[in-house]
Amino acid sequence: MSRPVKVLDASAILAVLQNERGAESIYRLLPTSVVSAVSVAEVFAKLLAKGMPRAAICPAVRALHVDVTPFGWAEAEASMQFVGPDMSLGDRACLGTAAVLDVPVVTGDHDWKETVKGVKVEVFRERRQSR
Repeated sequence: MSRPVKVLDASAILAVLQNERGAESIYRLLPTSVVSAVSVAEVFAKLLAKGMPRAAICPAVRALHVDVTPFGWAEAEASMQFVGPDMSLGDRACLGTAAVLDVPVVTGDHDWKETVKGVKVEVFRERRQSR
C-alpha cells in the first residue's frame, strides 16, 4: 500500500465485524487505511469478551484486508501526548499512529472531536439521540 489515507481505531473495525451503525462508511475506507497492531489486539479482546470463538477471530479480522501497522518507538513516543483519564492504551496507540503518519483517525468516539489535539478526528457514525 502507498501512504495510508486514514488510521482506523478499534471501534471502526468492530463496527464492520459486528454490522453496527455506521459500518457502511468504514467499508470504503478499508483498502486505503491502516489499523495499529495494538488496536487489532483490542479488537481481539473485545470479540473474545463478546463470546466469539477464538478460532474465528483472526480469520474474521484478516478477511477485512486492512493493513496492520506496527506499533514501534515513534508511535509509542507520539502516544504520550494523548495520555489522559479517558484514554486507553488502544486509544493512545491509535492516535499516536495517526500522529506519526500525519493522517486523520476514524473513530466512533464523539468525545475525541473535543478532547484530542494534534490529530484530525473523523467520527464515522452520528451520535445517538438520548431519550
